[in-house]
Amino acid sequence: MAGAFLACFIAISTLFLVGYANYLSVALGENLLEGNKLEEAGAGFHQRWLLGLAAVGLVLYVISTILFPRAKRAYLEK
Repeated sequence: MAGAFLACFIAISTLFLVGYANYLSVALGENLLEGNKLEEAGAGFHQRWLLGLAAVGLVLYVISTILFPRAKRAYLEK
């Protein structure tokens, strides 16, 4: 579970940093208010992917929070 949570965290971080780099290149290189550049800059963050991966990470966190005390109790009973 830790590996899956870590994979979600790395994927979210990577998507955010790539989106932020794209946003900065558009924002600093050109006039953001011309045409539809503002919408294109915002779309670079891939909000659905970020929210989906965050939801998966949250579910993994909740599951591990529930299962950890059970595993600890079973280990101590041995």
